[in-house]
Amino acid sequence: QISFKPAATLADYTDVGPGEVKRLSAEQSNTSIAVGEHMLLKLYRRLQSGPHPEVEVARFLTEVAGFANTPPLLGTVEYTAPDGSPTALAIVQRFLRNQGDAWSWLLNQLKRELDTIALIPPQETIQVEDALASLLQTVRTLGRRTAELHLAFATPTDDPAFSLEPMTIDDVRVAADDARRQGERAFAAVARLTRQAEGPARESMEALLERREECWSLIGRCVEAPDGAVKTRIHGDYHLGQVLIVQNDVMIVDFEGEPSRPVDERRAKGSPLRDVAGMLRSFAYVAETAARDVDLHFASRETDRLYEIARAAHQLSRTAFLESYREVVEGTPIWTTDDRSRRNLLELHLLGKALYEINYEAGHRPDWIDIPIQGVLSILDHERSAS
Repeated sequence: QISFKPAATLADYTDVGPGEVKRLSAEQSNTSIAVGEHMLLKLYRRLQSGPHPEVEVARFLTEVAGFANTPPLLGTVEYTAPDGSPTALAIVQRFLRNQGDAWSWLLNQLKRELDTIALIPPQETIQVEDALASLLQTVRTLGRRTAELHLAFATPTDDPAFSLEPMTIDDVRVAADDARRQGERAFAAVARLTRQAEGPARESMEALLERREECWSLIGRCVEAPDGAVKTRIHGDYHLGQVLIVQNDVMIVDFEGEPSRPVDERRAKGSPLRDVAGMLRSFAYVAETAARDVDLHFASRETDRLYEIARAAHQLSRTAFLESYREVVEGTPIWTTDDRSRRNLLELHLLGKALYEINYEAGHRPDWIDIPIQGVLSILDHERSAS
């Protein structure tokens, strides 16, 4: 049986005619259709029996937590099997007019600034933070909204799928085991690609392979009792492409989780710092991508300077995001009060994410693999300097 289940909020919207229905895109895992000016129908093309992560998260954030910075749920389309098990076929949410996703917005902002900086005489001092004021303001807004999302996930509830729980050492071991699996795949992929690589790319790959044991050691050191930490539902696949720029604010979308993971993993609770780590890695990608694009435009005349400014932008974005995030969550139930535990969890998730990226780039965009390789090396360098 196939049924449409409207949310209470759907009553606020008027009927639309056939001429107001327009297909927007054909994405990897779903198809989006605008229904009138205010509704978006997302048809799932990867069907799975049981609770769908995006459907249940949208329902919780809309009807329980009242989180304002994600599109409200308007309804769902489900197939119910003879045994009663549901399969989500589609979700209807409010359609948001926007200026594009945060990845494209921040990338274009940074490229414009790098274009300008490349024309400034080398002897002139550049005030990077002043030049990036607009970009950093958006990053601060994103930090606040991310924190508010995590507080929304911690809304008191009797629903066991969403109730806040203390994090245990076993939860940390699960995250560490996942990081090791990602690492095994990443190192195998890099070893394979190294045989064909030349020049700086080969040097970067060899540098990573030489630090394999250091990587395993860092993962092991992060496995400690997480004092004062909690686990909640999280976004699970959080990066700049999952955020829309809407006027002077941001809206967080797409709560399906990482497509390559089983549904049980995508519905599992985790540390909010996993989302934080995903966004920090996304800032690194923006900085490196912007520098590459502008470097090609200027035919390497300002290569060193461009990359220096881009990496400064990355650090400024990282700091702005973390500071604004902390301002909202510090002193709340989701804040990990113990500094060592908080640092361990963030480092573990940053390393696991960067190792995942290496494996992804090896299979899809080998020319990009240096970005996550440098991410892993940077994490290891930071840990070495702190020891």
